[in-house]
Amino acid sequence: MATASKTNMSALTRRMAKVLAPLSKREETAALRAATATLLADSARRASARYRLLSAELLIERPLTREALPKRRVTVRIADYGARQIMEYAVEKGKVITAHPAALQPTFAADEIAEARALAERDSRLTALIQNQRKLFVSAFSPEKTPKRAGRPIMLRYLSVTKGRPTAFLAMVVVDLFSNKVISVAHGGPGDSAGGHHG
Repeated sequence: MATASKTNMSALTRRMAKVLAPLSKREETAALRAATATLLADSARRASARYRLLSAELLIERPLTREALPKRRVTVRIADYGARQIMEYAVEKGKVITAHPAALQPTFAADEIAEARALAERDSRLTALIQNQRKLFVSAFSPEKTPKRAGRPIMLRYLSVTKGRPTAFLAMVVVDLFSNKVISVAHGGPGDSAGGHHG
């Protein structure tokens, strides 16, 4: 009896180990492909598909019964710029199980920040504020107060750099990544009432 019990426990342990293992590159790739295919299958989005893969994260769902194994799924988030929303997909074994708009704005991807900077730094209102700076420090945030017309807003804070350290706020820029437009440019930093604001 003891031997049979140990064998069963060993089998269960092995099955649990597979469920709890880190997300593999192969799984991630399969999940991203499945989620992207589902996004593009929507005929309303296919003609003007402009999207970005934001993340793929392992999700272990609690089983309904104590005897069952947890569900191993991958949560994929895609910025669907054409539809002005972030889509969230639950993928299991390479198949999309659920799809719905994300409830929260996910963390900005590195290439989103780079795109926002490129848009901001082509804006004459910003270039007038930073043109004399040899070095800049730029940080990215979600705006505390989101403009009503912005769908995926990102705030860029520009600081001057002296001796390798950020020293003073120069400007704050809000870019809407959905519309690929600069929403506002403000002189100075947070709480700087002396700075001008240009909407």
